[in-house]
Amino acid sequence: MIETFFLQCQVQSATSNWFLDKLLPSFIGAATALLVFFLTSRRDRNKERRKKDDERGDKMSYLRNLLTNVVKLTEHQSQNLEEHIAKVKANDVDFHLMTFVPLTDFVRAIDTLSKEDYFIAFNRYYKDKFDTTKKFERVLSNIDFLHAEFMEVPEILRKAQQFDYERKLQYKENVDKTISLVGNLLFSVRRNMRPPFDLLDTLFLEFMEGLKNHADLNYYNDKFVVPINDFFVNYLSNSNNSVSQEILTIAENSRNAKQLYNIIKASNKEVGSDMTQINELVEASLAELKELQKDIV
Repeated sequence: MIETFFLQCQVQSATSNWFLDKLLPSFIGAATALLVFFLTSRRDRNKERRKKDDERGDKMSYLRNLLTNVVKLTEHQSQNLEEHIAKVKANDVDFHLMTFVPLTDFVRAIDTLSKEDYFIAFNRYYKDKFDTTKKFERVLSNIDFLHAEFMEVPEILRKAQQFDYERKLQYKENVDKTISLVGNLLFSVRRNMRPPFDLLDTLFLEFMEGLKNHADLNYYNDKFVVPINDFFVNYLSNSNNSVSQEILTIAENSRNAKQLYNIIKASNKEVGSDMTQINELVEASLAELKELQKDIV
């Protein structure tokens, strides 16, 4: 029995030694390899997570910079609109040009916000702060609107400038013909000057002596067109006065010149009104964009 006990002990000891010598090192090696794999995988996942976090952070920094530039450019262009409106109010006869800001950052912002990965980054970056979908859509919508408005302004001014140029050409041709006709009429009656042509002669001489700037439509209108038209309207209203085709033409031309002058002024006022409406919309959109910008920090 004792022999059996010792025999069993020897078997157990041999088995234990075999486990320690053979299996345990393999088990430890496998466990170590598994641990290294787990730690490496976790490190790689953390590294990838940090990389994605950095990429999202970079995207948001870029987006914030674009938004800041868009706000500044909008403020600048709004100031340009206000200055143009003030010039039209002060002088609605001359056509006023406008300075325009570059729209590159608007286009860049629209292109950036239209990319899906930027919305995903925006959503993950701000998801715990506000409704990212609504906020993102409002930012894009306002920038898109401002870009469209600023694209429209040069086209409005281009068409208005062309209209203004054509009307002023007509005005100049009309007035030049009228000056020539009045000069010829006065020359024909000068030897036998009598009322009311003495008044016409005085009006014409005062106009010619005061003419300094041939581009000054206000002077032409106030000192020649209106007085000459008033003179011939009164002249034609008197049935005792003789009427020639020359007199009728002068009366008609001076009337047409008055109308052209008023059309020029009305057209420029309309441009000023259009710019006022656009700037009101721009300022409203800018105000909303600034409110949205406060949350995107």
